[in-house]
Amino acid sequence: MCYLANGWHYLACHRCSKKVMGDDGDLWCTKCEAKVELPIARFMVRFEVEDHTGTTVFVALDSEVQKLVRATAAELTGASEDNAKSAVISGFSQILQRAVDFQITIHSFNMKQKTPTSFTVTRINFTNQPGQGFYATVKVEGDSNTVDGPHTKKPRLDETTGMEDNKDEAAE
Repeated sequence: MCYLANGWHYLACHRCSKKVMGDDGDLWCTKCEAKVELPIARFMVRFEVEDHTGTTVFVALDSEVQKLVRATAAELTGASEDNAKSAVISGFSQILQRAVDFQITIHSFNMKQKTPTSFTVTRINFTNQPGQGFYATVKVEGDSNTVDGPHTKKPRLDETTGMEDNKDEAAE
């Protein structure tokens, strides 16, 4: 499910794209440590994703959302609020009609909590899978293997036998 309850965009620093903070009417970038005179609107849309293991949130940011809605957040913030929200929802309606693969990367900061609650989407692809729904391709930071979920490992195949290589499990 895609929800816009927490909004669909944020104001960002034009130099580094980090969210700007308000301080007595002034906007400030903590990364650049500078006042921001002209912030730019950037997308941030949250997808609630559920499977048999539980529920989590995938957060899609500016470039991936732009591909879906075919507009920038800055363009839509210039439109009326109803038109902007309608354009965002319209862009996501195609997700509800086709199978979508969300690619995410799990970073060390995702694992600081015992149960990670959200992950940043690195790419959104429409798949050739039949029907509708979400698929997730997960890459663990520092690991070249792609896994099928945040708490599972993709089996490694022994190149000589073609069988699953379980030596990592024995070491754990």
